[in-house]
Amino acid sequence: MLEISFIVLSIAFLLLAGTLAAFLFQIWKVVERLLPIIEQLNQALPTIIQNIQDTTLNVKQTSSHIHFQAEKLSLLLDQLRALSVVAAIARGLKLKFFSKGTNAAALTKGLSAFVQTFLTQRNNK
Repeated sequence: MLEISFIVLSIAFLLLAGTLAAFLFQIWKVVERLLPIIEQLNQALPTIIQNIQDTTLNVKQTSSHIHFQAEKLSLLLDQLRALSVVAAIARGLKLKFFSKGTNAAALTKGLSAFVQTFLTQRNNK
């Protein structure tokens, strides 16, 4: 009885070893086929990394340029808004006030000084 168990166990071990050997042989063949692809990829990798770095730099420069242009546009819109407020104030004044030349000149000079000061303070920020 012990001999039969030993024979059955030996046959099972041989089947397992045969299956494992076939599996390892297939893995070895796959690795052999992948080795040239891996070598080619390793040779091309520095170029790929350089292209990625160049693309990243271009995106960063473009982003900062767009941000700078958006800030300039925002400043310009603020200036236009200030000018529209000044124009609305000027329209709101009565024509009688403008009939006197000295009042109109003083108002014009004062408004231009205000706008100029306002815009230079905005540009300095």
